Amino acid sequence: MPGVLTGFGIIGTFLGLIQGLHSFASIQLGNSQATQLGLQDLMNSVSCAFIVSTAAIVSAILITIVEKYLIKALTADVQELVQTIDQLYDAGASEDYLARLVKATEDSSAQTRVLKDALVQELGDLLRELTAAQIKASIENTGALGTTIGQSMGLELVFGKVRRHARTASYFLNSKKDG
Repeated sequence: MPGVLTGFGIIGTFLGLIQGLHSFASIQLGNSQATQLGLQDLMNSVSCAFIVSTAAIVSAILITIVEKYLIKALTADVQELVQTIDQLYDAGASEDYLARLVKATEDSSAQTRVLKDALVQELGDLLRELTAAQIKASIENTGALGTTIGQSMGLELVFGKVRRHARTASYFLNSKKDG
């Protein structure tokens, strides 16, 4: 709006100058009274043009000052409204929520570690039992195979020693497992 008023002032100045020059152009230079009236019209037109321009510029300045005052007042009102709205909500709620979330995450992490340790222990025990069972079965099968071959070849005496060693190894493994 202030720019529009300034533009009207400038246009008014030019129109006044043009009107004054137009009236001055129609004077007769030989007639001093007509020249004096033409100059009087020119001065009145120029004076009116500058008064209009000055009024437009002063109006633009006044509107700018009022506008800035209103903007400042409205900005303060908006800030007050924002503070009022912020006071309606508890600011600590989000901090409490984050604290609960951190605690839940820590608890979950601890439970996951316990579960992992238990799973590793269970799998270790299971693998040890399976390994012992496979070794025992392998020893028994080897002894039986040796006995069968020994009987078929008449080497019962040699394979009796092998059976004793197999039983000793089996006993040793069983005692390791129990202890």
